[in-house]
Amino acid sequence: MWVVPAEEQDQLKEGPSTTKSQIRQDFWRAFVTYGQHGMRRYYDPAANQVVDLADGVDHPQIPEIVPFTQEQQLQWRREFAQNVEDPGQRGEIQSSLSAEQPLREFSSYLRSKPDIKKQWNLFLFRKVQAGIEAWAKRNSVAPGIWPQRSSSAEVLDRKRRELYSVLDKIPVDLLLDLQIPLRWLVERQDKN
Repeated sequence: MWVVPAEEQDQLKEGPSTTKSQIRQDFWRAFVTYGQHGMRRYYDPAANQVVDLADGVDHPQIPEIVPFTQEQQLQWRREFAQNVEDPGQRGEIQSSLSAEQPLREFSSYLRSKPDIKKQWNLFLFRKVQAGIEAWAKRNSVAPGIWPQRSSSAEVLDRKRRELYSVLDKIPVDLLLDLQIPLRWLVERQDKN
């Protein structure tokens, strides 16, 4: 059985949070955004972090991270648009990508279409994840350093463990009569 707060009921459609992946923010930013002028990004395995170092200085001992180009990111959006089922929405997305500032227009369009935005986020996640995995393989970086579970998932997992710990101490015959909100048990445990 999987229990989630009412405000997070969409997670019931997606499955338990342990199956959801996220990419660490420092890796996401390193691959998807552009750095400061005169700086380059690297992954420092000793510190397990992404670092920005001055351009022109070789750092052969640590792998460089080259962000996805704007053209590559535009191509992903075009590919996504081609796979949108609704012809009207597909046309609107393609139109946004023909604008003077296509990345901005695309984002603006998605803000008004939460269902399409959710599809895009999953599509983008898969593209970025595949790119990071390819980079890691090319640079002999150990797999699994960039995934991160969401903090909300961690909180839910911790609360779930606490709840089960309390419930394990209650005899089954009393559990069958239990009529208190489960949140009360978890919050009470936090106070102790």
